[in-house]
Amino acid sequence: MVHSRCIIALCLLFDSVGGIRIELKTKSNDPSDLGLCEGDCDTDSHCRDGLICFQRDSREAVPGCEGGESDTSLTDYCIDENPNVADLVYYGSSPPDRKFPLGLCEGDCDKDSDCQDELFCFQRASYEPVPGCNGRDSSEADYCVDPSTTSQKLARSTYVAGKLTVRKLGLLLSEGLDARIIATSGERVPYADGSRSSRRFHDKPDAGATFPDDRGWNKGGWIYVSNSETPDRKGGVGALTIDKHGNVIKFREVLKNTSMNCGGGRTPWDTWVSCEEVSGKGKIYQVDPTGERPPQKLTLGSDGGNFESFAYDIRDRNHPRFFVTEDYRKGPLRRFIPRNPNWDDPWTMLHGSGKVEYLVLSPEGSGKKGTYEWTTNKERARNNAEKYYRNSEGIDVKGSDLYFVCKEKKHLFILDLNRKTYTRQSTKSGLFDGAPDQVERILEGKSEMLYFTEEGGKDAGVHARDHNGRFFTILESPVYNDETTGLSFSPDGRFMYIAYQVNGLLFCIWRRDGASFHERQLDVKSHNLESR
Repeated sequence: MVHSRCIIALCLLFDSVGGIRIELKTKSNDPSDLGLCEGDCDTDSHCRDGLICFQRDSREAVPGCEGGESDTSLTDYCIDENPNVADLVYYGSSPPDRKFPLGLCEGDCDKDSDCQDELFCFQRASYEPVPGCNGRDSSEADYCVDPSTTSQKLARSTYVAGKLTVRKLGLLLSEGLDARIIATSGERVPYADGSRSSRRFHDKPDAGATFPDDRGWNKGGWIYVSNSETPDRKGGVGALTIDKHGNVIKFREVLKNTSMNCGGGRTPWDTWVSCEEVSGKGKIYQVDPTGERPPQKLTLGSDGGNFESFAYDIRDRNHPRFFVTEDYRKGPLRRFIPRNPNWDDPWTMLHGSGKVEYLVLSPEGSGKKGTYEWTTNKERARNNAEKYYRNSEGIDVKGSDLYFVCKEKKHLFILDLNRKTYTRQSTKSGLFDGAPDQVERILEGKSEMLYFTEEGGKDAGVHARDHNGRFFTILESPVYNDETTGLSFSPDGRFMYIAYQVNGLLFCIWRRDGASFHERQLDVKSHNLESR
């Protein structure tokens, strides 16, 4: 609560903790002898001893004074040259839960919501002074500050998709985003408590996904799994356990001694499926993100192949269907229907008996649409794939539509799972270019965006389309021109994960305002886009 009283035209504000703030005042008769919070000054010589002239913009708060936010003029005021300020307090890169929300001059913060009310997270470069705080910090730690102590505009950050204004760690990010590297290939993973993992993070991180962590000791946290596309049985899957604040607290390998684990997909019961992309010999594995249940080979793909990605359709729980693509010129899209699906232990339905079928397309006219069927004749399907959809990669199912991408001819196929018809689009100018109706079918609200990756050259990064089909580049890199992989979001939508494969860097991206990305994700990607 704040009380006020006026003494000889000077108004003092007393706050509940006994501090005093002086209201701004303008003196027009003698601008050369201005007191504390008086203006308009032009230079320090206009202020009394011990005061300096604070040069400000319209509505800018004046340190130590009350009322600047409501002052629309460009009046400059005299302020204390050496105000009482707090010392910097650093609790580490991941402060303990009990320290949140952080107080004045405390860090390391990542976003404004990490700070107490009315404070902001001041994002800084190495050695940059922290406004209103004593001390120097040569790290890139960020601290909570009072907006009245800085001339820098610290209005709460708003995410502006596609407005690439933030440069950090080799990335060019949309306005309102921030980033940090949470894992680097060949290095031990840093933990929130300052220690590091016993295992080194794997090479060539590829497809990834996040899963809620229901273990009691990590309430509200999640697990991010990451494939390793490494040959010669040096691949596999790594899992990072992350707490509710987005801090990495554990890393372990949950699949070992496999090769070229490229793509995969999640199951409806929150396990991970990892596919080996080994010509004629690759297998497909179901993996427990916690590592408590040992990995197991799927029935689907047991004949071997150059497997890429996994998806499912469980609208009919009595007849669930599971799909996998094959990145090979004669690699047909496969479908598996388990004979006796057991929803009490759904893990088992991917490893028991069932029916394996292959996709056969029947184009009409130019081939941009047609019908399709499923066959048990593998050779017929192989020849059909070579003719119409060779080298299929990413796949996903949304509602009654199945989406998959073929990289060689840069095509996106959309199968209507109810009508057994399909349409085909080009991805040369990006996913869903000129097809906002398809985007709208996937999104559930106008505030949502559809996120996806596109790889190759200058377009390597994360992109999105809104419900009108408009294209946005969320992030890209002028430094890393290799494949972007592993796109996934935390269960609450506040954190985005993305890897640059060749560089072996896994990034965590978040909105500085602490809000959700309001995302929908399509687990497909296109290659080497033409210039827009």
